[in-house]
Amino acid sequence: MMSLFLSLLSVAALTIIALMIFIWIVALLTDDASVIDLVWGLGFALVAIVCAVWLNLNANMSTYLWVLTMLPIVWAIRYSTYIFWRNIGHGEDPRYTKMREGKSKATWPFHLLFKIYGFQALAMLIVALPIVVGMASGTAYETKMSIWAVIGATICLFGIVYEGLADIQLAKFKYKRKALGPEVTGKVMDKGLWRYSRHPNYFGNATLWWGYFIIVCSTAFGALSAIGPLFMTYCLIRVSGADHLEKTLSQRPEYVDYMQRTSKFFPQPPKPKPYAAA
Repeated sequence: MMSLFLSLLSVAALTIIALMIFIWIVALLTDDASVIDLVWGLGFALVAIVCAVWLNLNANMSTYLWVLTMLPIVWAIRYSTYIFWRNIGHGEDPRYTKMREGKSKATWPFHLLFKIYGFQALAMLIVALPIVVGMASGTAYETKMSIWAVIGATICLFGIVYEGLADIQLAKFKYKRKALGPEVTGKVMDKGLWRYSRHPNYFGNATLWWGYFIIVCSTAFGALSAIGPLFMTYCLIRVSGADHLEKTLSQRPEYVDYMQRTSKFFPQPPKPKPYAAA
């Protein structure tokens, strides 16, 4: 088991490094560092596929291993399609433009590769640990589908759908606000799933990785991969997700009102709007 895990971990790491170097070259040629966002989801699908190929899995592989392979692919297609549609034609994301500040043309490529993309490569490998552990242990111990695996797969699929629905609702709101004006639509999206938490897309993303982790826990040593969903949830809340966005959003009075009555991450009924004084 250990030798199989280490070999798969090495394969996953090399796959991610190769992907990052390729995207780094594309970023330099297009002068757009945010192209990494287009392949973030696809990276996990690539890891799952390469691990399956490395294990020489075929049409006779177990249902359990099929589920472990296909779920990251399903999510990656959904997520990357949305990011491509959202970002295409809009130029470099302002986050990356800000990262360029203070960097010369000579130092920027190395900063981009080793600090920005290097961190994302490490983050991708950590989050992908359940994929590696699950496929290694599932192969070594010939793990079959269990009730826990079914529950985990259901939670994972729920997270994929929840995240996707939140993205669609926000995209529709932005389109209507642009077409009709904030006087008609409101300045802040607080309907649908966004009524119950300020970042339902991040909640859905975290949920899908915890569901995947539950699947992996049905095989030996699966619990050791808990660092994957823990790290992802932490990043979604504290690093590049909710807290990062709200540093800017919280400067808008209407968003402060939204914050006061709506849960940040976990969905729950909103607090009632305070009545204006007579």
